[in-house]
Amino acid sequence: MLLFSITSFENQTSHEIEELYRLYKKDMFYVANNILKDYYEAENIVQTAIIKIADHLDKIRNKDDKMKRAYVVLVSKNLAINLFNKRKSIRFDSIDRHSDDIINESFAEPEDYIIRLDNGREIAKKLASIKQEYADILALSFTYDLTDKEISDLLDISYANTRKRLSRAKKALKRIMGSDQIEKTS
Repeated sequence: MLLFSITSFENQTSHEIEELYRLYKKDMFYVANNILKDYYEAENIVQTAIIKIADHLDKIRNKDDKMKRAYVVLVSKNLAINLFNKRKSIRFDSIDRHSDDIINESFAEPEDYIIRLDNGREIAKKLASIKQEYADILALSFTYDLTDKEISDLLDISYANTRKRLSRAKKALKRIMGSDQIEKTS
């Protein structure tokens, strides 16, 4: 299925997708398998993630390897969590306990690339104290400059859910930072 999907893209894009797959498939699989505890479902998540990433390839095309890795792992993690929640109908809180070590590996130096603001290091440290789903959506919005629609498609959640999570994430960040206003920088 993955090979078929890749062939529908342009030659250059196809090469970039194959390269992302080759470089990060093990990381993506590791994250998905640790969440789902199912080898075959984890493989499906990796393939689904690559297809979704291909639609937004321009967002990471000029990023460094750490940023690309963080992006593909983040997408895989969220797709796996969505599948897990659909299957088990449980809340994110219990999943976060199981995936904290994976997330810490994925974002070993979160202050280097979560939010491009003057006080990014301070914000990144504070982000560790908010829910992981909020930190993830802020990273996608601010670091990768994704629109709400793109985040919705990428995480396989509704547009309204994306907007609500982003709003809650900004409120949580404001509360932690004690700032009057947080604006998205381009």
